[in-house]
Formats: sequence, C-alpha cells, structure tokens
Amino acid sequence: MVLGPRSSVLSLWAGFAAIATLVGISTLTSAQTPDILAAATRAMGATSLESIQYSGSGSSFTVGQAPGPGAPWPRFELAKYVATINYAAPVMREETVRRDVDFPPRGGGAGPFIAATGQGGMRPIPGDVIQNAVRDGRNDAGLVQISMTPHGFLKLAATRNARLNGRSVTMTIGKYSVSGVINEQNLVESVETRLANNVLGDVAVRTVFSGYKDYGGVKFPSHVVQTQGGHPTLDLNVSDVQPNSAVARALSLPTSPPAAPPSTSVKTEPQKIADGVWFLDGGAPMSVLVEFSDHVVIIEAPQNDERTDATIAAVKQLVPSKPIRYVVNTHQHFDHSGGVRAYVA
Repeated sequence: MVLGPRSSVLSLWAGFAAIATLVGISTLTSAQTPDILAAATRAMGATSLESIQYSGSGSSFTVGQAPGPGAPWPRFELAKYVATINYAAPVMREETVRRDVDFPPRGGGAGPFIAATGQGGMRPIPGDVIQNAVRDGRNDAGLVQISMTPHGFLKLAATRNARLNGRSVTMTIGKYSVSGVINEQNLVESVETRLANNVLGDVAVRTVFSGYKDYGGVKFPSHVVQTQGGHPTLDLNVSDVQPNSAVARALSLPTSPPAAPPSTSVKTEPQKIADGVWFLDGGAPMSVLVEFSDHVVIIEAPQNDERTDATIAAVKQLVPSKPIRYVVNTHQHFDHSGGVRAYVA
C-alpha cells in the first residue's frame, strides 16, 4: 500500500507517539532503580552495615582442571571458609582450608607447579590446602569480587547509576558489567558478571543466594552457590554471620597499592634435544617443536595468547621456511590449553 500525504503525516505522528511512550517508560524505569535498591537495603539491613564477617563449610571446585572433557570442575571439601569485608575501605579477605576427598585421576586440579619434581602437584593431595586471598577495592577486579556478595552489591549499585530491567539491577565497574536480581521480598537473589578466560573467552560467573536468615537485623543467605561456565566453583553452607564485627571493622587495605597488570612481554627459550626436535621453554608447562619435511608440529599450547605469540615467533626463527600445520595438546586442562585459541586465530 502506498501512503498519501495525509496518511504519511499520521504515520509519522504515530511513530513520534510510540517513541515518546518508550522514552517515558525508560525514564520511569530508571527512576524506579533507587527505590528498589533502597527497599532492598532496608529489608536486608544494609543501611547501618559497615562491615561483616561470615563463615561456613561446603565444597570448592578448581576451574579448568576437570578430569575429563565436559566434566565438572574437580571437587574439594571446603573444611573452612571465612570471608571478612570492610565496605568502607573497601577490602575483602577470604580464608579457606580445602581437603582432597574425591581423589579424581592424577592432575585433576592438584595445584601449582612443583620445581623439585618438574611437574604439577599430583592428586591425591595429603593434608590441608590453606589459602588466603585479599580483594583490594582500589582496583576494579577487587570491587567486582566485593560486588558478588549480597550487601556489597547493594552498596556499590547505589553509587554507580545502576539501571533497572524488571527486578534486575545492572551497574558498571570499570570494564565489568555486574547484574543482580532482587526478588519480591527485596532480597538479593543472584549476582552475575563475566570474567576473561583464556579458554572460554568471556565466561559467566554467577552467585546465587538462598535461605536468608536474620542476624540482629541483617539478613544474610544460609546457602551460597557460585558457578563459572555453568559448573560450580563454590557451594557454601553459611553457619555464622557477624555484622559490624570488630575484626571486620579493623580490616584495612594492604599498605602497598594494587599491583600493576602483569607485563605481556613473554619470551620463549628454544632448547634442541634431538635433530628436528626442540623444547620451547617459557615456563611450565612447556611446548615441544617437531620438524617434518614440509611443516612443523607444536605439542602443547599452554597458558595464554601471549605465550602462543612468543612461541610462534621462536618457531619462525628456528624454522622460517616451514609453516605450523598442527598443534597437539596432551590433555584439556586450562593451563595446558590456554594458548589454543591464539593458534587457531
């Protein structure tokens, strides 16, 4: 149908009216955001909450170290978990004690490289694995970790021009987008963001809170489950919550400022071990270069893009006339396969 002049004018006015309606809805939605945050802040007792310490036990899971492709991250018993947060600083400390209880095949999330053996730690792991981490709120990554806690999310969202979509509140922390769902009871139900991963790309990190209980006017979940890439990384049963505890109030930022991002300058050191075969050492794990008549093969693509770029540069110097035709990985663990995407590119 071809519109005449009058029909065209009416259609334009209808379009303007539709746009005006959408703008009105958008403005109303934006105005509602502080109301929802304020209601949640009151309901959860966050108004007078300056610090908190909570503890419990459950399970933790090591990202990227599944015993088989597609399998969940390997589970450890979380014998102790204590989180201490000072929102005013802001800073968060996590203290954990893990125990090996499932005994998956060797290499399944064992831990760091051991120089004495030249290998990663092998499972089963005897004794307790004690780890402490400090989330420094002077950098965006530290703030994101604090925002993944229920009251931390509310406090940060209230200062960052958060946006509302239904009952989902989204804020920006540097390069990170963090979204939280506030349920009809005005309790933070979940918080989600995306973090860079050498294998998965931007991977979804989601924390779900349930079973809220009252601790002197402060509501806190009794069950916390966090996932990365759809697999659980933390399953915590909270047993004790201490709002505004003396320990949490005393928690302060580290005296030194946050460390600068690590340098992307990576060097690969070739070591010839036989005719046509080289170790390409850039730190554990290393790659191996094998030369054939008209091409070369790389065995193992570890760590990250920077490591792959340095390895490719070393290969071009060693065998400049032959292309890299194949990359062979020994297994799927992320420390051994983090450089695969750069080879594909």
